[in-house]
Amino acid sequence: MLCTWSEDVNPDSLMDTKFIDYEEEIRKFFVQEEARLRDKFKSRERLDAKAKYIIRKERRYVRSGLMKLSIYERNRRVTKDLRRSILHEDLHVHCISAKEYEKTIDLMEPEGLLLPAKDTGIPGLKQFLAALTAKQREQELVHYAKFTVPSSLTTLLMAAGRAIDASL
Repeated sequence: MLCTWSEDVNPDSLMDTKFIDYEEEIRKFFVQEEARLRDKFKSRERLDAKAKYIIRKERRYVRSGLMKLSIYERNRRVTKDLRRSILHEDLHVHCISAKEYEKTIDLMEPEGLLLPAKDTGIPGLKQFLAALTAKQREQELVHYAKFTVPSSLTTLLMAAGRAIDASL
């Protein structure tokens, strides 16, 4: 199992990316939208405060979309490259972002990108680690139910019997 750090992706440097076809279409849409919104914001047209606020929000959404595409593509590429370099196709690779995961559980309004918790890699890693020890935990539970509980009950019954005998 390997974990990689998924912070600091720069969506402006997407030269070596290998987007899947539909991702490339989405990326082009976001790039066009970013240019359109940038031009609209910088235009000579007078914009009131509300219009500027809406444009800023839309630009933030577009940049967030580009960032998410970059993260997903980079995680897919890193996973593939690590498996290839280690020559182990079944290698479990978890690209994680603790900073983004923290934002999903923070009660304050997050700054910047907000990935869904599942896309930060942390829930997947937690699930994988829990599965690693699941068999051992099951065996411990069975042992506890077969031996510890009956032994404890026997001890309690014996102590209760002594208490009853002593009171007679």
